[in-house]
Amino acid sequence: MKIYRTKNTFIILTAAIMILDTSMVSRAAGWTETEYGWHYEENGEYIKSAWKKGEKGYYYLGESGKLSTAAWISHGDEKYYVDSDGLRVKNTWINTERWDDFSDKNQYWYYFDRNGEMMTGKQQIGDKKYFFSDTGEMLTGWITYTDGEAAELTDEISSNYTYYCLEDGTRASGWLKLAPPSDEENTGAEYWYNFRSDGKIRRNTTVTIGDYEYCFDTEGRMMDGWVYNTDDEYVKVDDQTDRALLDKYNEDASRYIYCGAENVGVIQKDIWLSIVPPGLNGDPDEDECWYYFNKKGKITTASKSSVSLATQSNASRTTEVRSVDTKGKYGLSGGDDDLTYVQLVTIKDEQYLFNSKGTLVDGLIYIYNKDGSFPLKEGYYYFGSKSAKSTGKVTLKNDGTEYEYYFSKKRENGYSQGQGVSGIVNGTLYYKGLAVTAEEEMKYKLVYIPEFSGDHGTGLFLVDENGKVKTGGLTSESETGYRYRIIKNTNNSSSGFRIYRVEKGMEDEELSEEDADLKLDISDPELIL
Repeated sequence: MKIYRTKNTFIILTAAIMILDTSMVSRAAGWTETEYGWHYEENGEYIKSAWKKGEKGYYYLGESGKLSTAAWISHGDEKYYVDSDGLRVKNTWINTERWDDFSDKNQYWYYFDRNGEMMTGKQQIGDKKYFFSDTGEMLTGWITYTDGEAAELTDEISSNYTYYCLEDGTRASGWLKLAPPSDEENTGAEYWYNFRSDGKIRRNTTVTIGDYEYCFDTEGRMMDGWVYNTDDEYVKVDDQTDRALLDKYNEDASRYIYCGAENVGVIQKDIWLSIVPPGLNGDPDEDECWYYFNKKGKITTASKSSVSLATQSNASRTTEVRSVDTKGKYGLSGGDDDLTYVQLVTIKDEQYLFNSKGTLVDGLIYIYNKDGSFPLKEGYYYFGSKSAKSTGKVTLKNDGTEYEYYFSKKRENGYSQGQGVSGIVNGTLYYKGLAVTAEEEMKYKLVYIPEFSGDHGTGLFLVDENGKVKTGGLTSESETGYRYRIIKNTNNSSSGFRIYRVEKGMEDEELSEEDADLKLDISDPELIL
């Protein structure tokens, strides 16, 4: 970033250097040419250190009375320039050496107004804006302008009154990809910056430009990837950001926004993205996670500290869940880290669960609802296809074995939509969503479910290896050599059947819960550590 010099060809002078009409001067009264140059005589003495008006403008007579040419003139508090014919220039650009440092042999661009005075600070020339130093040099590159003074910027950007001037000196606006003003390590890195219509840099803010919203850090650099809002500033979060590794940057994940891949910079909104988590997990080798960014660009989280959740309606949509330890069983993952705080969110008619970090919680889980405030009743649920809540029949695999589940298709019969049902559905017996079947070596299994027993039911069911419930009549002979006779409950067959053991030559024996091969009574699922 250098003050504009002679080799630059971008400046077009707005007025040609005016040429002194020496023939006019020689004939005019008072002008005298000597071996030392032109003088103006008045009352028998040369005029010295003063301006003299001629037909074409003003001329300056120096301390000796000699006409000054191609020179800087300091008169009072102002600086002027006279051309090779001694005429004071005005409304024009001049490329010349500095007036305040004769040891500097470089040439710089200066502009002189209609009175011929050298311009400083911020100026409009024609339809363009320029900045000039306090000694009048036109400035290019990174500029600060405060209290009416413009100066080159060589440190980090820390002021909203920061500008950038192109090689021809014009103040820039819009997008520019530039090296920062301070690059002590000379890395050559460049970043995208955006300047307002008045030339001021956009910094530490989010702003809509065209059809998209962007985020800029405190130094005005367009941000990409994960960004965290600390209230005071926007911080880029990656595995190279020391501050991102502190706990305070992980307290409230709702403060994160995502500004797209490298050099994209657009704040992502109303979109699903599978990306590497921010902060401590921001390792490219880590698995990607699904996030949903709402219409404001905020990730959906279940963070208790989130301002976005600080409403009664949202608070009622948060609860705790555990993952099922093994598919085909009821035990839950019991470690402290396995208890997850979640929020239920509906997106385009589908329901999802998000944890406090904003990542999707999916798979076979158990939802707690101890105080009854959560929209879904306590029980087993499956968030599977694209992590949305599943309903109806679902087949899950574990170590090559398939297990059948059934989740309520709608809110009915005391179940929430998506909750694992207990009872007979399409001829199959389910308990907490899992189909109950006889083992391969067994032809039938007698199952007792206490919650179905009582005045109107026995709680007893006879199922085969496919989970189909025997609802009446006499079965074929089992592997033990006897049969079963099933009598429907006239009040409600879904609450169990009267089941008898039939052996040849013996009186039929009505079976009870004590005869059951399997008792299913899970009011509080076991935690598997």
